[in-house]
Amino acid sequence: MKRILVHFFGIIIAASSWAGSYSPELVKKAEAGDSQSQCALGHYYFHGDGVPRDLKESFKWYQKSAEQGNAMAQYMLGNLYFGGNAVPVDSKEGFKWYKKSAEQGYAKAEGELALCYQMGRGVEVNFKESLNWYVKAAEHGHVYSQWQLANFYLLGAGVPKNEKEAIKWLTKASDQGFEPAKRKLQEIQPQPK
Repeated sequence: MKRILVHFFGIIIAASSWAGSYSPELVKKAEAGDSQSQCALGHYYFHGDGVPRDLKESFKWYQKSAEQGNAMAQYMLGNLYFGGNAVPVDSKEGFKWYKKSAEQGYAKAEGELALCYQMGRGVEVNFKESLNWYVKAAEHGHVYSQWQLANFYLLGAGVPKNEKEAIKWLTKASDQGFEPAKRKLQEIQPQPK
C-alpha cells in the first residue's frame, strides 16, 4: 500500500474571531467554569492578544475547557502536545485530544487525526482509519483533507484511482482558495487556448 508523505501544518493556527476580547469579565467567567471563556483565554494567552504571550497559561485554560468537552480546546491541547508548547512533546496525549475533538465533528481535529493514522503519530499506522477521518474532515470543509483525498484518488493510494473523484475534491479545495489545488486542477484540466 502506498503512503503519501504530507506537509504537516503543525501549530499554524488561524486567528479565530472571538466575540469580544480579553477583559476582567472574561476572566471571571472562565474562573467560574465557563468553557467558552476558558477556551477564549487559552487563545488570548497563546497569541499574546490583549495579554503577554504565555504558553503555560494558555495550556492551563485550554485544558480546563477541554476537560469540559470543548472541541476547539481539545484540538488546541492536541496541538500543544504535538508541538511541545508549554508541555513536553507527547504524541500519544496529543492524539488522545485530537480524537476527542474529532469525535465531536471538529474538522481541523478530524484532519489532524487522519494525519496521525497516516503517519503513525501517537498511534499505529492505519491507512483505513486515516482515509475514514480524511473523508469526514473533507466533508466538513477542511481544505487540507480535501487536498489529501484528491491526491489519494489521483495516485490510487489506498483507494482505486479515480480522476473524477480527485477533481471533485480538488475543486472543493480550489474553491476555498487553496493554491496547490488550483495548480493541480490546471494540470489535469488545461484550459483551451
